[in-house]
Amino acid sequence: MSSRLLSFGLQALTAGIFMCVVAFVSTNAVYADGVGTGGGASGGSGGGTYGPPYSDKGFGWAMFNSDGSFRPDYFRDGTSWASVQAACSNTVYVIAFVVMEDYSGNPSHGAVYKDDGTWGTYAYQSGGRWLTRKDASDKFYSLPPGLRQGYVFGSNVAWFCYQSKATQWSINGQSYIQAVANSSVKPSAGAHVAGNITNVVPGNRLYWWHDLRNNGPQDMDKKINVVIGKSGFSNNWNGGWSAGQFSGANGQLFFRDYPSGTAETRRYATYDVTENDVGNTLCEDVEWQPATWNNGGVGQSTGRCATVPYNYSLIPTITNIPNDKAMEGGVPNISVNGLVTNNGPTKSQKNIQWQLTKIIYKPGVAINNTGGGISSNDPCAYFAPVSYGANAACSNISSGTQAGGYSNGAAVPYNTVDVAGLGDVPVGTHLCYAMSIKRNSSSSPDWRHSQLYCFIVSKKPKVQILGSDLVVGAQAGTGASVPASSDVITSPTVKTVAGTQKQYGSWVEYGMFVTGVVEGMASSAGYAGGANPSPSLCPFSLLTFSNQSGGSCTDSQIGKYTLSGTSPQVASRFPVTSTTPKISGAVDIDSLASKTTYTTAAGAAITLGATSPVPAGKWVVINAPTATIVITKNITYTNATLHALADIPQVVIIAKNIIVADSVTQIDSWLVAVGTGVDGRLNTCGAGAGITEATLPNANQCNQPLRVNGPVIVNHLFLRRTAGSGTGAASGDPSEVFNLRADAYLWSTSYSPGSARVPDASTKELPPRF
Repeated sequence: MSSRLLSFGLQALTAGIFMCVVAFVSTNAVYADGVGTGGGASGGSGGGTYGPPYSDKGFGWAMFNSDGSFRPDYFRDGTSWASVQAACSNTVYVIAFVVMEDYSGNPSHGAVYKDDGTWGTYAYQSGGRWLTRKDASDKFYSLPPGLRQGYVFGSNVAWFCYQSKATQWSINGQSYIQAVANSSVKPSAGAHVAGNITNVVPGNRLYWWHDLRNNGPQDMDKKINVVIGKSGFSNNWNGGWSAGQFSGANGQLFFRDYPSGTAETRRYATYDVTENDVGNTLCEDVEWQPATWNNGGVGQSTGRCATVPYNYSLIPTITNIPNDKAMEGGVPNISVNGLVTNNGPTKSQKNIQWQLTKIIYKPGVAINNTGGGISSNDPCAYFAPVSYGANAACSNISSGTQAGGYSNGAAVPYNTVDVAGLGDVPVGTHLCYAMSIKRNSSSSPDWRHSQLYCFIVSKKPKVQILGSDLVVGAQAGTGASVPASSDVITSPTVKTVAGTQKQYGSWVEYGMFVTGVVEGMASSAGYAGGANPSPSLCPFSLLTFSNQSGGSCTDSQIGKYTLSGTSPQVASRFPVTSTTPKISGAVDIDSLASKTTYTTAAGAAITLGATSPVPAGKWVVINAPTATIVITKNITYTNATLHALADIPQVVIIAKNIIVADSVTQIDSWLVAVGTGVDGRLNTCGAGAGITEATLPNANQCNQPLRVNGPVIVNHLFLRRTAGSGTGAASGDPSEVFNLRADAYLWSTSYSPGSARVPDASTKELPPRF
């Protein structure tokens, strides 16, 4: 602000000393020397002429606040302080020529200012705020020339007013904030707060209010520029907008951006919080310039802010693998479909790490953390810790970073193919997959792991029928009707063995005659040793009979062969009379007489086996059409050299049902189950420790192969063995083998009366087989 002279004294300085109060204190002056008029070096309390201040009395220029409490009594020209103060009321300072005097010659009450700018030895008070002569002169000559006309500093200037007094005022700026649920909710009168708001969510509407008050002490002498400042908005609604120019009287609330009354709606646009604001702090304040009467800078209220925190929860899962699904080993290229869902009300943070993980647990190993959970450990450390060693193998099959994060309600798929798949591993191995996400929620930086989705390696047991055809759908020799169509359904296996894909399955060495459909089972030993994979059964059905005509083959044409007649009436060849001996309970074939037919009481339950191989020349028939026979021991024939047909041993078992215990591995016998309805069953593993017909065995039960050497004629065949179907070259090993050996034909020929022979019913020339 420029200096201007408002009033000054116009008196020549004459000799004489005028007293001012020694206890002079002012906060706005500096101490300095000054110069008077005239030349003498004399001094004293009377008149006289004073020159430059080389005496011990001293002369000086002092600066006083025009409205200060301290003032000189009189000036050199005799003007009173009250007169000067009135003349200078609109200025800040009065600069006057004053003389300091020693009272009664007592140095302790005197104060002398020397030419060198220091106080004398006896000075203990400043006596005032003194200016150097030069400073006082500079201030005088800085006044406009028109106000200095006729006056010369140091000659005829006793005092002058310096620096106009500005109007003094300051501003109190206030900002307020309120949040409501949504745009349909109006803000409440007085509900806005002077503090900040946390936990605002997308969809909320924010209101800000601002006002300015002149804190005085005087009315504002100018208008100030008012701006509403903004920061943190996702739509770049930052910076600020100008509200205009305003001023006010002392104490007046001269600006507000809301109307008076109870309906406090903003004059300017409110803000609806969006998903893009998550993670931001949205602030407004009111700013003004100049800040105060003597500060040209920017004043600013305390900003009021609304924080929009992240509030999300990321849930990982796998969508295409049912837990504990059975599968065989040797399967490459397994599809794995991961999914991450954001269940929180806001989007997630950016750069979220995700991973699809594969873990293979060896058979019998306890699986770790099957239900998943939250952990600082990465997926492999969580599901297969170091303590598992070689019992678990963990690998990352797919991973990445979701750079933009997950929006509210997002469900992001991560589909991949595990090209390594599963090797040809033992039954009981678990192949498990998990989806994991890091920084899984707004409150946790850790991993969240899904539950484990596991395949359990199982097997598809195979059956082989050697030395005979397979006939399905003919009567079993009881005269009872059979279903219009009976099916053969087995499951082939495709494995990669030693780098080569092969297909394994159940097969018949010769032909198949099936009244219903055929699925998976080959004739003409089609799967022996493994075959080139084919999705169609046609290449493996060379001797599967069908009533279809034409040279082409489709899977739907295989089987459905019409059969007439019944299977051989074996029971009728071994009649039971009242004199037929009966057996019961546990029966050892060793104890039965040779060349004898036995029966049982109606509904009896028999357990049967042979402690020793059946010797040469011994045959036994058990004809018990109303009994269920459980074979609990192997039945084998002697390995001794036979010299005649009559030496061939043979066992014929005819029963309502025939059940084989799990410990039995070989049955050299005819097996004929003649029961009707649900009876007529041959169950290859329906008894033993913890095993019943009512429950299916697991891979650790019935895991020994069973070989039946002899004719098998039944109404229901339940193949319950779990052996075979191993790894590598053993992938095609059967769990059951039914082998119709020549000894059955030869023995039956020797048993027939008369000159028995085996005639040809018909002959058809077939291509040779090698």
